Formats: sequence, C-alpha cells, structure tokens
Amino acid sequence: MKEQYVLVCALASMTTCRTRDTVFGYYCSKCSAEVMVSRAGQRALRDDAGIRILCIRCSVEALLKSDRVSAVPGAMEELIEEVTRRRARHGRN
Repeated sequence: MKEQYVLVCALASMTTCRTRDTVFGYYCSKCSAEVMVSRAGQRALRDDAGIRILCIRCSVEALLKSDRVSAVPGAMEELIEEVTRRRARHGRN
C-alpha cells in the first residue's frame, strides 16, 4: 500500500512565512482555508497530484496521530535561504 502524504501549508494570511515564488489560490482539504504553497510544495504537487493539502491548524491533529513526519524535499533549505536573505536585508545576523 502506497504511503499517503500530506502537504502542510501556512495560511495565506501568515505573510511572514512567505518565501520567494510562493503561490496562493490553494485551499486546505479539511477546513477550506486559503493557504500559500512554497516552491518545494509546488514541486510536491507536480510530483503527486493526489497529495492532500492541510493548513497548519488542521495538520496538528494529523501530526499528533503520526509517528513519522518529514518535510517536502527542499522546504527547509528554502526557509533557511529566505530567513538568511531577510536578515541580510535588515542588517541582522
């Protein structure tokens, strides 16, 4: 049986989580809240069109039931890159 994955996304209103090339117009499969999808998330959607999207709020229950949690390949690197870029722009280490 193929393991089912979910794509956990920040709410569209959480603009501080936005990274370069983030797209909008996607919705949580559980509560229908609008979410934003990063480049890594977009790649995951291209690779697996059937992947379920969950917002951060709805993912908490799913994460608590799972003993395995992992990030979409490239997601952590994108986040680190964005934080580093923002810190450099604002003169912070």
